[in-house]
Amino acid sequence: MKARYLKRATLEELREAVPDSLSVYRTGSFHYLEADSSKHFQVNFDADEAKIALFKTPDHQGELFEEHNCLTCYEALPGLTPYEARDERLWAYLTHTSLLDYTRKRWPIPDDDEAAVNQIRQHFFGKDKRAIERDNGASRLWWMAFLCQRATTFDVGRASSAPLSIRCARQHH
Repeated sequence: MKARYLKRATLEELREAVPDSLSVYRTGSFHYLEADSSKHFQVNFDADEAKIALFKTPDHQGELFEEHNCLTCYEALPGLTPYEARDERLWAYLTHTSLLDYTRKRWPIPDDDEAAVNQIRQHFFGKDKRAIERDNGASRLWWMAFLCQRATTFDVGRASSAPLSIRCARQHH
């Protein structure tokens, strides 16, 4: 299927409604974003839904599956360019739809409402370049894999005990 972006007005409505939508973020669904074509638009590159379905959610033993999810995210969006990857509307669409369960489990939403609003805005959105690369629940995975695949001496698919971000950084020093 073609990748989808939230329409700008929908993105801003979601962002503004976070304080009033905490119950939806905690346990509900944003299925209307997928069902209502007035909320999103398709772009000219594919999003492999079968790959996206392979995301692993963190488990109760503390395993985050970062390496697996970096590769899965990168491979699920094979035509994505760095320019397109800077667009918050793509990542907000994914974190509110296909990757909602993953994002909730990776960054559990606090019981405290003020902390919850901050957590949601940080990991379900990504207002600037740095937030897209570092904080958004999905984009950070794509960016890490993208940066690591550029290092020719680095085997992106090789797992080790060090976090992927540290392994990637070591390759550049």
